Amino acid sequence: MVMAARKFASSRLSRSARSSRPAPAPAPALRSDGANVYRADISGRLTEDGLKALQRAAAQEIRRGGRLRLLIVLKEFEGWDNGAGRDLGFYIRHGSDIERIAIVGDERWQSEALMFAGAGLRKAPVVYFRSRDALQAASWVAEDLSPS
Repeated sequence: MVMAARKFASSRLSRSARSSRPAPAPAPALRSDGANVYRADISGRLTEDGLKALQRAAAQEIRRGGRLRLLIVLKEFEGWDNGAGRDLGFYIRHGSDIERIAIVGDERWQSEALMFAGAGLRKAPVVYFRSRDALQAASWVAEDLSPS
């Protein structure tokens, strides 16, 4: 189901961007925001190589310190390349190593971004925040998950 959703989103986005496809943005980097929270700022079009670079960085951090919380910030985001997200290997190997995912971006990307992140299919909660709510997203992704 994740594969079908990703294929739908990537084909939809690639068709709409075909005529005015911008050059790919530099590969996004994963950086620590403290403790086990990591942030990736993604702009332009996310390529398969860019996604794989993020996945390699996340896998390395998982090997170093265990479970991660991710804050993904979409700035001037233009969608995904067709190949980005088709390989489910990272999800299969490390899906349980992700504690929660906050995605921040323009409202128009909400449905596709949640689908791309596997919201509702993974154990970790995935929540989308509008750009104006970036501080709330950062707080949510970092807050204590232990029961009260």
